[in-house]
Amino acid sequence: MKKIKLYATSFEIESSDNLYYHDDGVVENIIGHTSELFRKYNITSCNHLLKKVSDSRLPFPAGRTVSFFNQKYNSWKEALDDNAEVNVHTFVLRSDKKTEIYCRGHEEYHLVSDNGGPDPLPKALKTFGINTEGFEQLPEEIKCEASGLYSLLRKYPSDKSPRLRINPNTRMLLQWLEKNGNLRRGI
Repeated sequence: MKKIKLYATSFEIESSDNLYYHDDGVVENIIGHTSELFRKYNITSCNHLLKKVSDSRLPFPAGRTVSFFNQKYNSWKEALDDNAEVNVHTFVLRSDKKTEIYCRGHEEYHLVSDNGGPDPLPKALKTFGINTEGFEQLPEEIKCEASGLYSLLRKYPSDKSPRLRINPNTRMLLQWLEKNGNLRRGI
């Protein structure tokens, strides 16, 4: 087993020796970087999907977590259990610094969640006085948003009302925060 230190959240997680985490940081083009990774790992079957997304003019996410492992496995957890090599990359689109930190925290949580083991986020949220009642029942994407919020609060502790880009997931996060009385505390 080895420890992996994450940048935005500062979480340190324990993982299998055959998991290789790559924090690719900030990139200029999400689709371009994803395509480069596909080439690096000799994955050609998905390039047409990236082209469709790129041509569709739909909003593309501000960050990505991409895993690469032998295609005979159904998940990277299954590959790790069989001692196969797994490479996980996280990266976010260049933006303003606060958005980048938020998105990096979001993407890092995908790794934390998929890796299994103890979840450091509820305890971390409590350090900012956030009531985490019901956290375990939240969908993974909402937990990722909470990790983004935590990263923002950790990096900019004097910013008591951070601005969040509103999307359906942040709306659900805000509803959960409000239900637990956190919005009244200025978060």
